[in-house]
Amino acid sequence: MIDGLNNFTLDSVSKMEQEHLKAFWQSDDPTLSDAINYYFPIFLANVTAKKNQKYLSLSSDDKNDVVRELNERFQTAMNYAFIKGHQQVYFIILPNVLTKIIFKKDSFEDPKIRSRFLGRFFASLPTKVYQELITKKDIFELMKYCSGYFENSLRIITDMSKIFFTKGASIAYDEIRRDVVKVDYHITGYSKMLNAPYNQSFDVTPSFVGTFDVEHLDYESWDIRWNETYSQDLQNTLVGKLIVNRFQPEEVKAYAGVGAETYESINQFYEVNRSYQDTDSKYLYQAQMIFAMPDGIGSTRALIPEEYEHIKISLRDTLCRRLHVRRNKIFVTI
Repeated sequence: MIDGLNNFTLDSVSKMEQEHLKAFWQSDDPTLSDAINYYFPIFLANVTAKKNQKYLSLSSDDKNDVVRELNERFQTAMNYAFIKGHQQVYFIILPNVLTKIIFKKDSFEDPKIRSRFLGRFFASLPTKVYQELITKKDIFELMKYCSGYFENSLRIITDMSKIFFTKGASIAYDEIRRDVVKVDYHITGYSKMLNAPYNQSFDVTPSFVGTFDVEHLDYESWDIRWNETYSQDLQNTLVGKLIVNRFQPEEVKAYAGVGAETYESINQFYEVNRSYQDTDSKYLYQAQMIFAMPDGIGSTRALIPEEYEHIKISLRDTLCRRLHVRRNKIFVTI
């Protein structure tokens, strides 16, 4: 329970959680939809790597039907995992009958406290309890369907369910902080170009968060790490850096005109995408994701080929939202 806010019954908590969840569905928050679009190709690549004889004997049209059905069942199952994580956090933090943990109101101001809470939350949640929460209903139906066409799909379904369970928990934590405790994170300031908080991590892709690194005129960089849907060890692993440069169109054309290779590539992108004709922004942007070398076997989750293109898409979407520009104004490389 929260110190000073101990009048929540199980019924009132249930009603509040359902109201906030309904508000989330009706909002334009892209957290869940972005994650489903990002993770389904990764899920599909993993399960179809181990096709059984039944799947191999299908016609091309029937295989396409299986993929479409997988997509629908994946969305339904991950929505279910998201909802279960959302529910759990409300019943962990608010009632004074299920837990003896006391949360201090002022602790919610700490920008880093959410990831710490989720880490402790999962550490204290017995594996059996978690498995009972997610291996039911829609997730179980996805498992059954996969087992008809693919081998050993249990692991990837469980891993995906944990990710979406945590995303639901994370959303719930912020709803409680904002609407129940009524405090804002204590942010010390924001970067000049990309409006990134100096002292708080922020979503970059559905699997990565960024933290502010350095900035100067027409330049900003972020450190990129795994987000709180992964283990604490992975969260502490530096995945790489995102470097963003801002240009005037004349700069790009001038350097491209003298044969500077990087500027030639940027210029070609902008010409193909008719970026120079759009007048919504006088600037053009180049974003480059530089991956760090892993510091040991098992230090990071392996990125499969299907993920790289979706990282580019997510990076561009994130920058578009921060810069309020169209997608054709941002040239992304990884």
